[in-house]
Amino acid sequence: MSAPADPTPAATCPPPLDELRRAVRRGDLEVARTLLEVDPSMGRASSAQGGSLLLEAAEREHDEIASLILETRARTGGEDLDLHEACALGRPGAVRRAITDDPLASETPGPAGFLPLHRAAFRGDPDCVMLLLETGADAGASSENAARLSPLHSAVAGHGRARPGSDHPAVIRALLEGGADLAARMDGGWTPLAAAQRASSASALLEALGGPHPSE
Repeated sequence: MSAPADPTPAATCPPPLDELRRAVRRGDLEVARTLLEVDPSMGRASSAQGGSLLLEAAEREHDEIASLILETRARTGGEDLDLHEACALGRPGAVRRAITDDPLASETPGPAGFLPLHRAAFRGDPDCVMLLLETGADAGASSENAARLSPLHSAVAGHGRARPGSDHPAVIRALLEGGADLAARMDGGWTPLAAAQRASSASALLEALGGPHPSE
């Protein structure tokens, strides 16, 4: 006589890609490293929100995981950065290559409705911003989401999350020279200047935007 079947189903492990996606969201470098060692092809995988896991790691400021994914890609055929990834990482050379490969790429919104120029402005990389502007990116374009941010808004927002080597005031100056509108209003009515006035350590931003110094 056979034993009765166990009514409790065995627990199933999540697929490796789902595990890697969770590791990127949480910033778990060691789990990400283990998974990518087992299957390096996941270095080119997409995130659950659209776009790549590399882009998600960069935008969540999990820079060590972003570097790990880049190293994994380099070992398995090359980094192959798309324009959104290159802008989020602050890689001017990759920005130039991506635009050369697809001159219309700067007009294509990515995950969350942001254009490449928004991502470069948020990162605070003036070289990437100027490359985009020189090749036709619209300095006054609104993000294709509910926030309706201009690249100037993105530069102001990114100032508070600055990485080493970033220069958000220089980005703001480049955007203004490229025709950005100081009076642009995001959802809620904030102009870039009004947003900068609320930011901490905003003196350089206010100077770039032509506004008053906080002490004045």
